[in-house]
Amino acid sequence: MPRLNVFAFVCLLAFPVSLTAETRVDMDRSKDFSRYRTFTVNVSAPVRNGEVDETNTIAVNRLRDAVTSAFIARGLMPTDREADLVLHVRSRETERTELVTTWRADPYGWYGPWGYGWGYGASWRYGYASYWNAPYWDDDVWTYRYLEGTTAIDVIERTTGDLVYRAEVTAEVDSDAEDLDDDAARIARKAFRKFPAGGIYVD
Repeated sequence: MPRLNVFAFVCLLAFPVSLTAETRVDMDRSKDFSRYRTFTVNVSAPVRNGEVDETNTIAVNRLRDAVTSAFIARGLMPTDREADLVLHVRSRETERTELVTTWRADPYGWYGPWGYGWGYGASWRYGYASYWNAPYWDDDVWTYRYLEGTTAIDVIERTTGDLVYRAEVTAEVDSDAEDLDDDAARIARKAFRKFPAGGIYVD
């Protein structure tokens, strides 16, 4: 690896680029959530870059199990009969490309060889204090590619067909297949964190 990019490489290892999970929730507060007791889950085939993956039953079952477990944790019970609520679950993955700026160091610090501040914390030169957190860096640009996954869940009141709760969670898809079950469970928990089980609203 060229010496020029050694520090940039170290920065990418120390500060990996990641997409923070974003959760959006909406609900119909005119509904009496305390009367909902049972639910059923319908999961659509996942979509990747606009193409429906009809044969990916692994992803469908993983998402169904995660959503079911998260809703049970909110105090409701699954049923195959006439449920109070019907959950429609959809997921999609989209390839994203992001330009990441890294830096290479100026050995003289923030203001060059005659400057008065560099390094971590306070630094004193010629009677002046500087609180810059790092030396000066020339910028370098890297391309970062990742999969962005979005899981959308609609909670429908079966008797009326009304949408009573909607959650959408967007996060970077883990490249490690062994972590996919944990990721699905974490996404489902985020989706229902504000579901007003028993009529109790969570801010």
